[in-house]
Amino acid sequence: MRGAPCLRALRAHLATRPNNPPDVADDGSVAIDGTTYKGEEPTGYRSSQQGIGVYSLAAVVLLVRYTKQSEYLRACIARKIRGVVTVDQGDVRALLSGAKDDSANLEGEEPVEAPPIEVVETQATQQKEEVDDDADDPFESKCYSLGDRNAALVCIPGRDFSFAARLWERYVEREKQAAKKRQHEEKKAKEKAARDEKLRKKDPVAADKKRAREEAKAESKKKPRTSGTVGIIIVPNAPTALLTLVNAADLLERNTYITPAQKRQQGAKKEPVVKVSRTRGDGVVQSFKLVDDPRRLSDSDWKKVVAVVAQGAAWQFKGWKVSQPVDLFNKYLGVHIKYDDSETPKDVKKWNVSVVSVNKHKRHLDPTAAHSFWRLVDDHIARRKKEKAGAAPARRKK
Repeated sequence: MRGAPCLRALRAHLATRPNNPPDVADDGSVAIDGTTYKGEEPTGYRSSQQGIGVYSLAAVVLLVRYTKQSEYLRACIARKIRGVVTVDQGDVRALLSGAKDDSANLEGEEPVEAPPIEVVETQATQQKEEVDDDADDPFESKCYSLGDRNAALVCIPGRDFSFAARLWERYVEREKQAAKKRQHEEKKAKEKAARDEKLRKKDPVAADKKRAREEAKAESKKKPRTSGTVGIIIVPNAPTALLTLVNAADLLERNTYITPAQKRQQGAKKEPVVKVSRTRGDGVVQSFKLVDDPRRLSDSDWKKVVAVVAQGAAWQFKGWKVSQPVDLFNKYLGVHIKYDDSETPKDVKKWNVSVVSVNKHKRHLDPTAAHSFWRLVDDHIARRKKEKAGAAPARRKK
């Protein structure tokens, strides 16, 4: 990918740790995998709007951290950073997530791969094990030369190998902590075995009951925790939409995108309600109900709505309990699903809606799109819980 080294480093970091993006420090710097960059360092991505120029690294990093437009704008204002304009946000996110490998807005040439380091045998190794008895170190006869220091460092221009020492120190520290944990667990296991043996000699029946309780408890921990039905997600009821009740479970539950047309060719029929389950990072299994006719929802059902997938036109919300898009997306999470090579509809740009891009051909990128959708849902649910907790009246002291 073209662009400045800091932008490529950010993309490489997100490829391995998409859930742990870097942040902008108080001094404006950005630390990416052990390397510190200045926040105002240009990324090589030039805005499509005239007069804005090349975006800074801090503006792109904040765009990754804050998926909601209002939060992103507040973060940029707080740090006095010119943010990425709305028309460029989808393209920047696609580049950083790996959905796209290049963009017309990127400047510079493709980075040239470092030439392979040629290993040259020394004169001593070319000889047939002729070791001089007077040599100070016979080991030198089997050494290889990598040339000068410039050849050795050609793969990391301008850098030294101090990072290797830091990696080794972290590895040693982790091994020490793991060894201490193993010793502690072994000690606890021996003490427990001694107590169990003492109880068995004293009361075999009580010992058997205790073992049965412990086995039942261990078996219950293996079962996945579930939080039941968390909420309702409204999807479009239109054949032209990319996400409908016909194919929603494939993307949101099985991380594979299949177009509604392909599903209909396979004989799939639309159900009035579709239930999808997903496992969070902490192991909790959540279930969501998907509907495409919100006019059938009761007042209690509307309280459970967490997200609305916007097709891109205001007529989608005609007859809804909240029919004005501005009011709707201020209360519920708005998400628009589009292909990464298509333009975002004009109405969607005006609304408080986040965009999730899907690639037409690269199916290995589908899990990234599904993860982006669920991350938006998790953030919205957490924010709503926090708002409810803050709005709850304080209890009177008796």
